[in-house]
Amino acid sequence: MELFTPYQTMKESVKSIPPTSNVKLLIRHSCRPSLKGIKNPDTCGLTAEGIEVATKFGRSLPFKIGKCFSSPILRCTETIKAMTQIPFDSINISDVLGYSFVDDNNIAQKYFTEMNLKQLVFLMIRQYKVEGFITKEEGVRNILDLMFSVSGRNGYLDIYCTHDIHLAIMDSVIFSNYDSVDSIRDNWPNMLEGMWFWGDRMDFYVVWRGEVRHCKFNGIVNSGYSTLFKNHIGDTNLLAELVHNV
Repeated sequence: MELFTPYQTMKESVKSIPPTSNVKLLIRHSCRPSLKGIKNPDTCGLTAEGIEVATKFGRSLPFKIGKCFSSPILRCTETIKAMTQIPFDSINISDVLGYSFVDDNNIAQKYFTEMNLKQLVFLMIRQYKVEGFITKEEGVRNILDLMFSVSGRNGYLDIYCTHDIHLAIMDSVIFSNYDSVDSIRDNWPNMLEGMWFWGDRMDFYVVWRGEVRHCKFNGIVNSGYSTLFKNHIGDTNLLAELVHNV
């Protein structure tokens, strides 16, 4: 059975995976409604279409299902449930998949509320120290630590459901696809799109949009900060200078 997905590169990517490997899928949640005007976006679940697409995608996976982890946000747990048909209480909830790059949630929420996520990613990949957040490399290591702490069985797929910003920053660190403002917008992760991993914690492969990378865990290092981005929420002139047209 061919993988049920609108993304041709995901169909191509899964063909790159050795069939006897333990595979890990880091995936964005399925289709949700617009978050505009919603007071608490964390409670926003999937649309009926989102549930249907996730269900069909899960049924077409060419692996047995292993362990399932999810961001605590509702649309992620609903995606796991639709993909696997397991009950909610069998899903492992991990804050890493919801807040991997957050150091102080009270401060970070102001940025999530008042700044476009693409603007935030631009600042992080440019090595600005954004209040309330850790570096992009630290956040990526947190996700990799979680995924490879699970000793999955060969021939099985462990699933980790997360959000667009997590996949975007993983892309920027591992594949270096975000070298300009335009590239952030053009390469932004889609709903129910994901990266496939196999190997072990210190030596692994990852395939994303048809491109395979061989990674050494210690090779993902902290490149430090270039400057401090602090207390500038609402400073439209500064944002215009930093993130022109994001």
